[in-house]
Amino acid sequence: MAERKKHSGQAMGKLAKKKVNAPKVTSRKTPSTVELHRLRAQLEHQAAELQLANERFQSNATERNRVEKALRESEERFNRLAQASLEGIAIHEKGRILDANQVFIDLFGYELSEIIGMNVLDLATPESRDLVRNNFLMGYEKPYEAMGLRKDGTVFVGELRGKSISYHGRTVRVTVVRDITERKQAEKALRRNEEKFKELFEEAPFGYHEVDELGNICAVNRAELKMLGFTKEEMIGMPAWKDISDSEEARKRVLGKLAGNVPPNKNSERIVVRKDGTSFPALIDDVILRDEQGKINGIRTALLDITDRKLVEEALAKEQFLMNMLMDNVPDHIYFKDKESRFIRMNKSHAASFRLGDPAEAVGKTDFDFFAEQHARPAFEDEQKIMKTGQPLIGLEEKETWPDGSETWVTTTKMPLRDREGEIIGTFGISKDITKRKKAEEALQKTSEEREKLIKELQYALENIKTLQGLIPICASCKKIRDDKGYWGQVEEYILSHSSAKLSHGICPDCAKKLYGDLYEKAIKKNLSEGNV
Repeated sequence: MAERKKHSGQAMGKLAKKKVNAPKVTSRKTPSTVELHRLRAQLEHQAAELQLANERFQSNATERNRVEKALRESEERFNRLAQASLEGIAIHEKGRILDANQVFIDLFGYELSEIIGMNVLDLATPESRDLVRNNFLMGYEKPYEAMGLRKDGTVFVGELRGKSISYHGRTVRVTVVRDITERKQAEKALRRNEEKFKELFEEAPFGYHEVDELGNICAVNRAELKMLGFTKEEMIGMPAWKDISDSEEARKRVLGKLAGNVPPNKNSERIVVRKDGTSFPALIDDVILRDEQGKINGIRTALLDITDRKLVEEALAKEQFLMNMLMDNVPDHIYFKDKESRFIRMNKSHAASFRLGDPAEAVGKTDFDFFAEQHARPAFEDEQKIMKTGQPLIGLEEKETWPDGSETWVTTTKMPLRDREGEIIGTFGISKDITKRKKAEEALQKTSEEREKLIKELQYALENIKTLQGLIPICASCKKIRDDKGYWGQVEEYILSHSSAKLSHGICPDCAKKLYGDLYEKAIKKNLSEGNV
């Protein structure tokens, strides 16, 4: 400003000192009116030139002030932007740093006083210095990457952009530095993920393919090629519905999904046709692909051959059918219980014994809900012991006591119930109703006891009868009998001692005639006449 004032004073002084070239006036001759008008016009013209020169000076001074103000404002804006920037900014001249913002200072770990005057090459690792030097010497203005070196010796990946500008009348270079270490790490991780995805895509044990916006296959993995019998060249560009048995319906589904009108497949079963015309059941799962604007631009499909699973399912269904046939028709009682001895399943026969219309009605109940305590308690304790020891209970005969006091008998086998890992999770068993057999056995036992008693009595009588039926020595004269000890005794004594028979005494007709004679004859006649015979 002082310099501008100095120039202004000098210019005004020159104008003030400038003499007007007026005609000389002599005393000897009086100027005419014409001459006076000429002189006045000349003076007015010179005054106008002086006024114009003054206006030009004032205009130049105003313009200079405006330019200087604009320059100051520009520098202030630059400084504000530089300090507010998220990137490091440095101004250097031929590599020597003239100024830097706080982000640049913090990025390299220096103080401002330390970094002013440093060579920018000292902020790059040795392997990056030639690249940095060549780029700022050549005025290279496109972004490039170089390794930055901090004060503490640590390094980072930097993205640099440079531009040459005029700064206080000199040509300098502004360099913007951004730490892109995290971005590079993310890019590296992304590449690894892409490589892993590609590896998974190619090496997956199930089929993978991608469909473009027209419904044509644009990518396919090896598993699907092997599954369908095509080469990669044959499948790329093939409509995605070509290998589905109902191709027309499949075409509508694919195009509907690409149009956003049909939801993607989620574990859908389809019949897929191979190149050779054979087919197999497959499980299909879709993912809708979209571009950055969210527009659908393809479908990624996973294809799993479930032939083996279907065979297993069929075998399982057959086993389930046979199991249900057994459970529904076997007359014995079959049941499964959890760790608390609660029923989790039973067959129809067992449900009928509980007077239940549906076996499901027993789920969650225990023996205590159906039997009296004197049967339910021992049964519960047996089952807890089985689960604790893992030892089965085989062929146990149990008397079942019902709440109404009635009793039934069963023969029971109970086993520990294990899960797939072999852990005991409950019990299961089968019971056969043997009530009729037990009653028959009881009747037989009673009959057997009575029979045994009779046999013993018969054996005893038989033993005595055999003694009397044997060879008995008897006297031919007096009719005495000799016993086993050699003594002779009366016949009645022998019979009484060798049998359970009892004797009553009477007289036969011959002896009566012999002993009583006529008296006997008279007595007979009297009885006949009175009808007492």
